[in-house]
Amino acid sequence: MLRGRLRWRGGLFLFRSIMDTLKKIIPSIKNFQRLVESAGKLPAGKSIAVTGAEGSFASLLLGNLQQQVSKPLIVIAQDEQFAERYRDELDSDTGARLFTGHASRLTKSLTSSEAQENRSDNATLRLLIEGTVTILVIDPEALLVNLPPVNVVKTRHYSVTVGTEQAISETIEQLNTLGFEKTDFVQKSGDYALRGGILDAFPFSVENPIRIEFSGDSVESIREFDAVTQRSIRELSLATITSDLLANSTASESSANTILDFAHPDALLVLDEPELIRRSIEEAAKSSDSVGRSWSEVDDLISMFPQIHLVSSASKPKDTVSFNSNQQPSFNGSISFLKKNLHQLQSDGFEIVITCDSQSELARLKDLLAEDISGREFEESSAAAELDDDSSVDISTIQFSLEAMHAGFILPDSKFALYTEHQIFNRVKRRGKKRKAHARGFSRREVQLLRKGDYVVHFDYGIGRFDGLKKIKVKDIEQEAVKLLFEENDALYVNLNYLNKVQKYSSKEGHVPKLTKLGHGEWDRLKSKTKKRIKDIARDLIQLYARRKHEKGFAFSSDTSWQKELEASFMFEDTFDQAKATLDIKQDMEASHPMDRLICGDVGFGKTEVAVRAAFKAVLNGKQVAVLVPTTILAMQHYNTFTERTSRYSTHVQSLSRFKSKLEQTRIIEHLRAGTIDIVIGTHRLLSKDVGFKDLGLLIIDEEHRFGVAAKEKLRQLKANVDTLTLTATPIPRTLHFSLMGARDLSIIATPPRNRQPVITEMTQFNEELIREAVMKEVHRGGQVYFVHDRIHTIEELTARLTHMLPTVRVRFAHGQMHAHELENVMMAFVEKKFDVLVCTKIIESGLDMPNVNTIIINRADRFGMAELYQLR
Repeated sequence: MLRGRLRWRGGLFLFRSIMDTLKKIIPSIKNFQRLVESAGKLPAGKSIAVTGAEGSFASLLLGNLQQQVSKPLIVIAQDEQFAERYRDELDSDTGARLFTGHASRLTKSLTSSEAQENRSDNATLRLLIEGTVTILVIDPEALLVNLPPVNVVKTRHYSVTVGTEQAISETIEQLNTLGFEKTDFVQKSGDYALRGGILDAFPFSVENPIRIEFSGDSVESIREFDAVTQRSIRELSLATITSDLLANSTASESSANTILDFAHPDALLVLDEPELIRRSIEEAAKSSDSVGRSWSEVDDLISMFPQIHLVSSASKPKDTVSFNSNQQPSFNGSISFLKKNLHQLQSDGFEIVITCDSQSELARLKDLLAEDISGREFEESSAAAELDDDSSVDISTIQFSLEAMHAGFILPDSKFALYTEHQIFNRVKRRGKKRKAHARGFSRREVQLLRKGDYVVHFDYGIGRFDGLKKIKVKDIEQEAVKLLFEENDALYVNLNYLNKVQKYSSKEGHVPKLTKLGHGEWDRLKSKTKKRIKDIARDLIQLYARRKHEKGFAFSSDTSWQKELEASFMFEDTFDQAKATLDIKQDMEASHPMDRLICGDVGFGKTEVAVRAAFKAVLNGKQVAVLVPTTILAMQHYNTFTERTSRYSTHVQSLSRFKSKLEQTRIIEHLRAGTIDIVIGTHRLLSKDVGFKDLGLLIIDEEHRFGVAAKEKLRQLKANVDTLTLTATPIPRTLHFSLMGARDLSIIATPPRNRQPVITEMTQFNEELIREAVMKEVHRGGQVYFVHDRIHTIEELTARLTHMLPTVRVRFAHGQMHAHELENVMMAFVEKKFDVLVCTKIIESGLDMPNVNTIIINRADRFGMAELYQLR
């Protein structure tokens, strides 16, 4: 059995690290000591090849190697994705650092993610200067980044220590020398702000700004704080204020340094597939933003270090150290195959570790392995046939862990196997970032957006008018405060540390509120009266929903193994909000009263996957599901999605829209009444009088605000005792108000998928040159374009104009009044990339999944509503 130190993490005892376990296994592997000896005495310019390091075994091997040779390692990955993978797998035990230098090559303003990457690179560079980095991971393009000379970088910081004599003027002078800019409030790296004896600064190598409080000419305290909420995070005894160490990267080639110039002279270079690295650098060197360094120059830099080449096969066997490791088998989400494989490994005496990305995945996989699947109705027949009766898995001997492993592997000689849960189910591994919760009230950034005369509300004093930022003296210390004017021009000064008590006044447009009189009990009486009215409304709502709770609905059973397997087979890792929304829906469905839940989330955030899981849960309980969508195009897309996700479980999915002939519609309606259709996806046609169900258990409504009053009345009749799930990216105020008041249950999916890029929006007049530039740029990169036009009678004329403007681009049009089959053919041709630009009406606005379309041009945007524009965006 595996041995290692245990730690407690969120209710599960886990091994401190897989590295701890493999520290005992790897040294005993044949050829490992040979690798250590060879790497330890390898001269500069010489290399040794390593083969057979499959999956994450390569990272674990390198981590152990570094500790054995006691030399810094520089790992040059195949590409950016592999660089992140190495960093993830090595970070927890070795403190590996990643350097990309991407942000230094951007000339525009950095996005928040790019700014964070820049701070990380700055921190890595500072640690390299200090000599504390044991493993540095870079991607090939990082070798093309020009950096200032090492001796210059060493001077680009300034230290402040609590209790030392240090004048505030001296610190400000140092900040100006380091390139910091004075602002009213610190918002981004490189800002500093001064208020009396308090100095805020945002260094380039840390996540949060720092606040230095001076008392005369001495430093009284240093605190790290949140730039948005202004709340302190922790006390510091020492702060190192670092400038942008990557600045001036456009220096001349003769004086420019690379990241390798900052490496330890005894460092050992590891090249992951050198040939792929060479191709990446040659391709990047040809790009327009390249610094002009060629592969031969990079090769000269690399030759200054001893090297280990990770390769799939070696041309010189005598200079090669080989390891016998295999990749994790492909199970394609089949629990039968997985159990058979694990049973065989256990019979052969293997030690097994399975890594999961979250505790919910860990618990789900344990449940699937523990269940008896021999009689499963939906299990693949071939897999079930091969599963022997005695092929049970002893879960107690398998170690489950929450480690950042990307690829599983098997060590046959050491009888050790490491599998990853996301590979078992063919899911893409991604690591999300936790969102910070911000306090209510103003942030300093929001104060800057206020204008004199704007109405605001102070929680303790009432309604006043904003009168700007003022400097006042309190006990001979100058401070900055917000000045608020109340009735009779009474003034109140609010210290910036108490901005959370002030909010901007909001009401219907044109309404002028009555100012509150200070020192009067009017505001307190109004608050008490408002609280009483809220309580009365809440009491009425409680009574209303108490009556609704008494209405008996269908209580769905708890999750089965099929449900868990379907969810595990989702190709992406669930975001935190997706997982929470799924749990909320299941709890509602398993209750004895009808569900009425609103799922609110941006386009592409995973609402459809949540709906698929709810629908499948209903089908497993013998109930039918109706999915109501506003457009035929969206119905077609949802039909494909639901079919793809549930087809392996013999689920019968059909669509009902004008894309179907009258004969097909009649046949589908008959099957709905007979109960042979499990899930039907349709437009308003589902609300027709001739449509009936044998046993409807779940109604899913996509974009409810797109349906009219008559349609909603039919919906209310349809969902009287049926569980209802509503999906939307742009809820209408009434629907959102009901949810926020508690009249409808609400789940918000606000966590974006990993690597989701921000949408850049530009407003301009109709400009042929600009349109041509935008379309050609997208087409040249292999993408496609939407051109939205709101008038059907001129859409053909506009298509002809675009064809004339773009003679080399394939352009077609589509709108809702086309014949069903003609519209379907056009849309399918666009999906299959048979043309480049689709000129269309707003039929595309309801969440169409077209990942290849990354540019949308909206003609006469002034004719669209705000919800329509947001949905299109």
